Amino acid sequence: MADPSPTDTAQQNRTRLDPEQAAKVLRAAHALCQGAHVTQDSIARELNVSQSQVSRLLRLAREVRWLVDRPLFIPPEPGDPYFEIWREVESQFVLSKRLEQKFRAYYGGPLRRVVVVDGLGETFFQGAADALLSFLSEMDPQRGAISSLGVTWGRNIRYVIQALRQLVPEPIRPPDRPITLVPLCGEPFQDREDPQTFNSSALTWELHQVVNARGSPAPLSIAGVYAFIPQRYRGQAETILDFYRLGSAYAAIFPKDGGLAQSLDAVLTAIGVPGERYPGVFLRERLALGDLAPDDMPSILGDVSGILIPRKSAKRRIAAKVEQLNRRWTGVKKEHLTHCAARAERGPGVMIVAQSEDRAALIHRCCREEKMFNTLLISRVLAEAIEHLVDSDAPVE
Repeated sequence: MADPSPTDTAQQNRTRLDPEQAAKVLRAAHALCQGAHVTQDSIARELNVSQSQVSRLLRLAREVRWLVDRPLFIPPEPGDPYFEIWREVESQFVLSKRLEQKFRAYYGGPLRRVVVVDGLGETFFQGAADALLSFLSEMDPQRGAISSLGVTWGRNIRYVIQALRQLVPEPIRPPDRPITLVPLCGEPFQDREDPQTFNSSALTWELHQVVNARGSPAPLSIAGVYAFIPQRYRGQAETILDFYRLGSAYAAIFPKDGGLAQSLDAVLTAIGVPGERYPGVFLRERLALGDLAPDDMPSILGDVSGILIPRKSAKRRIAAKVEQLNRRWTGVKKEHLTHCAARAERGPGVMIVAQSEDRAALIHRCCREEKMFNTLLISRVLAEAIEHLVDSDAPVE
């Protein structure tokens, strides 16, 4: 009689797991794959078991092929006898899935994905990069493959892209399946201490090197286009935009109608809020150039991709000023984001990368009223701050 194959052995082992044991094995296997910072001791604390028991649970997970030693967590699929147990484990114990269900029920569409990363700083960037990698690697249109991705600017985006480069030393897309990467905002006037942090075109090029195989067409660049037209050029905005459109890249991305910005599958962007901590380069520049006064700042809830969002309590004068400033923003507009969010089906759509809890009120507003986001890539502290607003049914600011 022939020896049983590994597949046969795995199937035999599966039949020995009772539902309670299977749930613990699934939880331990999933937890192990949530980042380099995860240890058996941390899993033991999460499951309230001993470290030696975690070791046994992970060994069982490897035997039934729920855990592959990269490590890679492979949950049971539909039709598997343990699929329903996994769905129950996921909904109860995986924070991202629990909040995804809660937020979707509360906010409605187009929000449909919530990825929660434990930790801040470098740990957050690594976790967010890992989540982003899964979106960029997908090539099946039925599962939401991305064919065109817009990129804005910001520290979080830059550091996530750098973490992504460490995860994947070789490009992740084959030569015949590149992603068209599109820069979506111009450059700052004055804050040049680290231009690549704020340069959408530079970030797009860096992401292109991570994603697309050598020889793939280079992304367009709008380097040299300033991010907004100051109010001092009050009657000249259209003339300046026409001048920018002499550049073929800007004309292709932001023509007077349509263009690449209007046809994107997905957008990778960030948000900013006024305040002493990371107030945002373009908020600072609008103050420096006189477009905003210090007394205006309490009336600004924040910005999304450089698009200013006034508070509900803002006086009519401030709301009108914000609307005018947004028209003079040379990059992606609110209607581009809402259009992308509305047409995104299975893909990630508009992805927001954020970690500071002071962003909660802005995300609450944008999910509940502006309907601009499909995917939240957020830290645990920010997720908990948003959950507090949801649980209290807080009014939007």
